[in-house]
Amino acid sequence: FLLAMTLVTAAYNAFTFLLVWEIMAIASFLLVNHEQYSRVTWQAAYQYILMTNLGTAFIMGAFFLLIGDGSSLSYEFFIANRDNLQDKDWIFALALLGFAAKAGLVPLHAWLPKAHPIAPTHVSALMSGVMLKMAVYAFLRFVLYFMGTPDFAWGVATLFIGLLSGVVGALFLQMDTDIKKILAYSSIEHLGIIFAAIGAGMIFSASGNEYVADICYVAALVHSLNHCFIKTTLFLVAGSVIHAIHTRNIEHMGGLIRLMPITSACALIGSMSICALPFTAGFLGEWLLLLSLVKLPSLAVGYSS
Repeated sequence: FLLAMTLVTAAYNAFTFLLVWEIMAIASFLLVNHEQYSRVTWQAAYQYILMTNLGTAFIMGAFFLLIGDGSSLSYEFFIANRDNLQDKDWIFALALLGFAAKAGLVPLHAWLPKAHPIAPTHVSALMSGVMLKMAVYAFLRFVLYFMGTPDFAWGVATLFIGLLSGVVGALFLQMDTDIKKILAYSSIEHLGIIFAAIGAGMIFSASGNEYVADICYVAALVHSLNHCFIKTTLFLVAGSVIHAIHTRNIEHMGGLIRLMPITSACALIGSMSICALPFTAGFLGEWLLLLSLVKLPSLAVGYSS
């Protein structure tokens, strides 16, 4: 699983990318399905592999349109040919759907809060902290390298899906009592924030404001990195608590600071960071995004005038 995720970033043509992308999916499926004799486990695991393969099908379609009449699968060919693409809107739509399914964005998020609770906690930490960011990396590669200057409508669509995921994830996590489901919905929320930053960057790129666009892209990358460390910490905290008290229901948790002081300290630091409080890792990425989003109204006024 770790090797496949590493090779996703090392791949430099469409075939090797899709190959290691599918190996990553199969490896994570086998890890999620570790208790295959449990009905709940294998149902969630098979829903996960179904959704991730649906996303892969969309990504394959985007690659086929990128290749067009050419005979090369290399990234260099895609970059050199990006000004001659015919079906850019279809390529973008397929790429967005494919990587949104892998990232667990709304409305393709149903697998994520089901897979995390039944997966081993350290696997959940890797999936949420690292695997979801593979979708961010690949989507940025598609949009910024393979397709040239983004279209304004692409940015609006990405921003909308990101904001929708952020709101839906935040609402659902407040209604659940399963600690691992809460963290899963939190991942949906924060992946939504990351894609919202990318969408805002695409809007500014389309309008020619590359300086603010770069701030948006940096915000997405910074928040991706910080979320990796924060969510890994919180999932390992959750695993320690579940191992100690044998329940995932937060209603049955309390007074653990006396029994687990080190775990409680890690939980406090992770919780402050995930809330983006000042002087924590989670604050920087969201602050950079906020600085960018406050300029969107002035951009809209400019377009209307």
